[in-house]
Amino acid sequence: MRIPIMEPATGVYLDAIRKYIKFRQVPLMSADYIIGERSIG
Repeated sequence: MRIPIMEPATGVYLDAIRKYIKFRQVPLMSADYIIGERSIG
């Protein structure tokens, strides 16, 4: 099983970086995973 480490930025993270990205560039952010009661990411 492969777990992606990076995922496309969304929400407030995308709003914060929007003025710095170029045309057709996809900003990435570290993915958060919750296993049991622990958040990893």
